[in-house]
Amino acid sequence: MLGRSLSLPLWPGRAERFDREVTSPLGDLPVTPDPRAVLRWSIAALALMCVPVILATAGPLVGPGVTYGDVVALCIAFVAATIVAIVVPWERLPLRWLVVLVGLPVVFVSSLTAITGAGASPYGAIYGPILAIAGWYLPGRHAIVVVGLVVASELWRAIVLDGSRSIEHLAVALPFDLAIAAIASLASRWLRASLVQTRRDQVRLAATLDAIRELGSDDERDVLVQLECAIGRVFDADTTVLRLPGGRPPAGLAAGLVDDGVATVLVSGAHRVHGLVRLEPREPLSHHDLRLAAILAEAAGRTLDSQLTLEAAKAEVDRDALTGLLNRRALDHEIAAALDPSTGPPQVALLFADLDNLKDLNDVFGHVAGDAVLVHVAAIMRAASRRTDRVYRFGGDEFAVLVRGGSSEATRIAERVMVRAAAAGRRVGDVALPPFQLSIGIAVQSAGMTPASFLAAADEAMYAAKRAGGNRINVVGATVVAHGYESSELARGPMVPGRHDD
Repeated sequence: MLGRSLSLPLWPGRAERFDREVTSPLGDLPVTPDPRAVLRWSIAALALMCVPVILATAGPLVGPGVTYGDVVALCIAFVAATIVAIVVPWERLPLRWLVVLVGLPVVFVSSLTAITGAGASPYGAIYGPILAIAGWYLPGRHAIVVVGLVVASELWRAIVLDGSRSIEHLAVALPFDLAIAAIASLASRWLRASLVQTRRDQVRLAATLDAIRELGSDDERDVLVQLECAIGRVFDADTTVLRLPGGRPPAGLAAGLVDDGVATVLVSGAHRVHGLVRLEPREPLSHHDLRLAAILAEAAGRTLDSQLTLEAAKAEVDRDALTGLLNRRALDHEIAAALDPSTGPPQVALLFADLDNLKDLNDVFGHVAGDAVLVHVAAIMRAASRRTDRVYRFGGDEFAVLVRGGSSEATRIAERVMVRAAAAGRRVGDVALPPFQLSIGIAVQSAGMTPASFLAAADEAMYAAKRAGGNRINVVGATVVAHGYESSELARGPMVPGRHDD
């Protein structure tokens, strides 16, 4: 892409640099054509226009001791020198050698005026376009050298050849010629400065677009960190990002402000402010730069909005709408991670619980009561599990707990679940809960288990408890009957609500 092919930091775009540089270090494209490549064609065009006119009009103007053939010979020599100048590889020479190229028509015109009327020669007007070319293409000090050459040659001709007879003519003509050179030089410098600024804006626009494309492309990097690096690179500035708590942006707050050379840009999304970026640029920022910085910051804010929305959507995808527990999709993913020997815990157990009589509850008490029972069981599973365990609604009337530990830890959690499920006088909101009971199966991780076989083992243990009459805890390899938990367990004292840490 264009922006990646352009070198940074950016060049400030001052026309004075053209005194030392021909092309811009902004990147891979020159701001203006190299004068060493195009000046020769300007001199050739000047010769093509002037020589025919001179040959057609110089006959009556030749001075004493000079013939028309001398004018023809001079024009032929100028044309030949111009042809040679066209083929010379000026691009390989230093910029100062262009003075020689512009000096060629100066010497020609000076010689021509000397043999065609001296101070009264009309061909002195050719100095105007020559000096205009010099002022347009050459850096300032080189253009001054050409102007000095014109002044020196004309003074020498006026004093030595004319005997000071054309000093008055020079006093009128030379200021106009010098004004032409000065105007051409100033116009060239202004145009080049404008081209540099335009090129600079193009480079920063391309770099800004590239930075916008890269925002959020790396999930491992924070978007605000990416923004800080990108703004510093694009605008050649020291940057600092201040994170702000989410909130709506104040009404009327500008997207970007500059105070004492330091710019502050708001990182805002559609409905919240994510932060502020403070820029201390090495060169003053233009309004265009500030606008680009604000666009880049807003793109970062919208990227953060998208990430937050995506995270919320992922959370919704992994959550059961009724109970708020994690769902089957999350369970499958986390079982795979838990059984991975490189990342999982040393040992895990899977507790699988199922309501024994949900269909009957729905048929007798209605689906509202059945849903209330499911919500209540979800609350029981949360309260009975520890902070290190994960609780899921597997689907329908089935629940699961992924336990960090072995069968003893999972059995203690299952016993607490059974005790709470047997407690009387339960309500969820305005709904009185009908009596229900659970069957629980427990499988413990063993070598060679896959996520599917681990889940199947816990599921089979749960169905074994159901086949044994329900209201039981069945651990793979041993069975614990869960009758009478409410009396034996509650006799020790009321259970404290909340999750357990054992």
